Amino acid sequence: MKFFQIILALFISLLAGGVVFIVLGYGAFVLGFGALAIGIVELVYPLIVAIPFIGGFYVFIRVFMSMMKDESEPEEFAQRQTNMPPPEPPTTDLYNFNMLNASYHMLQWLADAPYQHICQNIEQLLCQQIPDGRLLDIAATSMPQWQTVEVREEENGQTVAISRTGMAFEFVLHVSGNGKTHELTGVYTWAGSHLNRPPAEQRQRVWLDLNGTLADFGGSRMAERLNAAN
Repeated sequence: MKFFQIILALFISLLAGGVVFIVLGYGAFVLGFGALAIGIVELVYPLIVAIPFIGGFYVFIRVFMSMMKDESEPEEFAQRQTNMPPPEPPTTDLYNFNMLNASYHMLQWLADAPYQHICQNIEQLLCQQIPDGRLLDIAATSMPQWQTVEVREEENGQTVAISRTGMAFEFVLHVSGNGKTHELTGVYTWAGSHLNRPPAEQRQRVWLDLNGTLADFGGSRMAERLNAAN
């Protein structure tokens, strides 16, 4: 589809350049009263030729860049990045989130420092089962699975904003508690709603499904949880 859009943009730019060239040439002839106009045109002919096609090329570049803009994520994600703090490293002694790093700017819709937030959430959930539990390390073992719900802002009906988003990934972690170290695997799911509203009105929920996989807790199951977070 983008190939045909690019060809159309090129055709429009060449057509624009040709039209401008004809208009300039005809105008010069009329204003220059014939022979005098011919002499002027010969003198500035390279400039007359160059200007419309430079303009046409500029139109082509603008159209081409707008068409090549990444359509896989809403514009608000890109705009939000400009207000975000510096990204966290994908790996530390506590976590290895290399699998999540390509989605980091999307994770920042849920928290400014998402990796730290994930670790804190998981440790809090583990402490519900192991009172003295402490997260020793965690690694994402799958690419994240995402689901988003978009709405059109009421002001102009044109701006697309993210209303709800959810992500889930598989993990392996080590936690200490009761004098022992335990290795656990499962799926971590993080969902947020009302993201197009002020922070005080936004809502979040997390789930930790031990021994689970994305085959069990992704897809339609994550969609149900995304609705529940609303």
